[in-house]
Amino acid sequence: MAVNPNNTLGALQVGGAIMVFLFGIDTLQTYYYFKRYPNDRLWIKLLVVWIWLEEIGHTISVLTGMYLLTVTQFGQPDALAVTTMPAGYAWSIIFSGSVGSIVEAFFAHRMYVLSKSWYLPSIAWALASFRFVGSMVAAAKVFGNISLDVFSTKWRWLITACFATGAGADLIVAGGLCYYIYREKRVAIGQTTMRLLDRLLTYTIETGLVLSMSAVVILIIWGTTPHSFWWFGIFLFYTEVFANCLMASLNTRRVHEDANGGTVISLPRNPQIRSADRSMGGRVQNFTRHPSKSGSAYTRDQFQRQAMHPPNIAISVSQDVCIKHDRLPEMDCPTCQA
Repeated sequence: MAVNPNNTLGALQVGGAIMVFLFGIDTLQTYYYFKRYPNDRLWIKLLVVWIWLEEIGHTISVLTGMYLLTVTQFGQPDALAVTTMPAGYAWSIIFSGSVGSIVEAFFAHRMYVLSKSWYLPSIAWALASFRFVGSMVAAAKVFGNISLDVFSTKWRWLITACFATGAGADLIVAGGLCYYIYREKRVAIGQTTMRLLDRLLTYTIETGLVLSMSAVVILIIWGTTPHSFWWFGIFLFYTEVFANCLMASLNTRRVHEDANGGTVISLPRNPQIRSADRSMGGRVQNFTRHPSKSGSAYTRDQFQRQAMHPPNIAISVSQDVCIKHDRLPEMDCPTCQA
């Protein structure tokens, strides 16, 4: 049977090109993160570095496999049909399973912090764990010198299960976060807070749809064109989609703050508070001037002591964004911790 290179090497070439482009965006987002959030929690910084290092490994693995098929084995029929998957593609499956599972677990952790409930986060964590284990098994099969066509046919159930559990975890996280954000919106105070919650709700829906629909698109293309490699070409940059969604969720904290003028809930400067000390002195003078109106000598002494030792009242007005949805361990600010 004649092999159409557009559906084999062409699909892999297009997927690899998109992967490099998205990796560049992820690198810019990583640089932006460390520039804007130098005081973030250590563990979240380590997470960002780890994801970026895995992205480097994933990019190198894919480019190595593509170089082997298009340069080293140039013109060979086996290369056009990808009768033996390069070891670089096996490593790319490992990196993809690791990054996808970590990102899903991170968003599930967000849902737990917001809801304080173990039910939905536990389901998402279980699905992410299954995805990780399935990816490791699939990578082991690719290391066994198997062709891409045989791999996609013989291990169809495993590949389908990995993509389906990944999409399920993404939908559970997106749906859970939307529900809990909407619940907070029902009791929110102030138009500014309502607008911020609307932005968070919209962004959560968009992120969840991007991740879950990517897996669904791969399954649809695979089901309709089983003998072409376009599904694997999309899978090659699927990892970068996860990494960019993670970085975007971290970097948009400052964007939400700037978009709302640097404040969510404002505390008005009440002139009555500023004049409290002056009114205290005036009341003491009235009690001294009109002792009969004071009620008793004990009450007059109380006001005199308050005038001599006024209470220390400190009121601080902060413009940091801090609502329950974003009050996560990785997002703590000094104002929120005070």
